[in-house]
Amino acid sequence: MILAAVAVAALLLAAACGPKPNFTIVGRPLAGSRAEGAHLLEYATDTLIRAKCIAKDGVFNIKGHIDEPRFARVVQDDLFNEWYVILEPGIIYLNLADKAATGTPLNDALSEYFEAASDLYYNRDSEEEPEARNRELVLDFVARHNNDIAGAYVLASTYPVLSLDDMKGMLKQAGPVFLNSEFVTFLKGKIRALNED
Repeated sequence: MILAAVAVAALLLAAACGPKPNFTIVGRPLAGSRAEGAHLLEYATDTLIRAKCIAKDGVFNIKGHIDEPRFARVVQDDLFNEWYVILEPGIIYLNLADKAATGTPLNDALSEYFEAASDLYYNRDSEEEPEARNRELVLDFVARHNNDIAGAYVLASTYPVLSLDDMKGMLKQAGPVFLNSEFVTFLKGKIRALNED
């Protein structure tokens, strides 16, 4: 019995001290580019994120470790093209033509959101104005992602289509990951009324 308890404790300790979850970003430099590889930068700055890039046969793989999901920029070595991506465990594929990232839960969700938002303005088969439909799309997405950075990003990047009451309601329902994100910090700095209550 004691031996089993010691074995379980050892497994838990090994798991807690184990390696951080890995991510891999797979992409291909855009046609006409002289770049073969890419590097990873912090979302809002030019600070380099430690990751290894392997370029072979016209494809680059950026590999690294992540404690928790966060936004970053993938920048081609020639500095002419960049893509936004959510770093999270798993294999992330860059669709360079669409500037989209897929393959992991948050990247897939964000890619689907952008596709739906784009469709609102290209498919005018509804009598409802695209802005009103976009507001509903934002409200729905943030409600489903109210404790992750994808939801916080969508809120901060689309806030002009929302009312102050919409935003306050979202923040009241949000979890700590959402509320502590750089996107909510930005939004609260921009709209002082969100700091009241």
